[in-house]
Amino acid sequence: TSVKPENEQPKDDVTSVYMTQMDKVRELKDSIEVISSRLDDLRQDLAFSNDAGERFSLSEDIMELERDIPGLQMKLEEAKVELQKIEYEFLKKGIFINRNSAEEQSVVEEQAQEYVFKKLSHGEDLHLNMYEPENDI
Repeated sequence: TSVKPENEQPKDDVTSVYMTQMDKVRELKDSIEVISSRLDDLRQDLAFSNDAGERFSLSEDIMELERDIPGLQMKLEEAKVELQKIEYEFLKKGIFINRNSAEEQSVVEEQAQEYVFKKLSHGEDLHLNMYEPENDI
């Protein structure tokens, strides 16, 4: 099992595309988190503001940021779907993605275990002694 260092060039185009897509997913998640944090701050400011003009301005800012979130979430979902497609292609090739490593971009390549199929005998033919019930009627 080998872990790909960050500074090493990807072995193929699929790995490069995967890394790019993973970066895109991270960027979208970060953007949503930044906007959510900013919304929390604006809502807190709105709650403590007594100035009508400032409250109106804060409300406008909040609504504008809230309008941005669904679009970003849709882009994130689309990016995740594309990432899953790439991961599926990796799995078909026997390459496994290590998402739990310290470096989230690391790709662990493991060849799928070779399975040897051989005809196995189930043993001797099964013989059952069958008895007919006695009629006591």
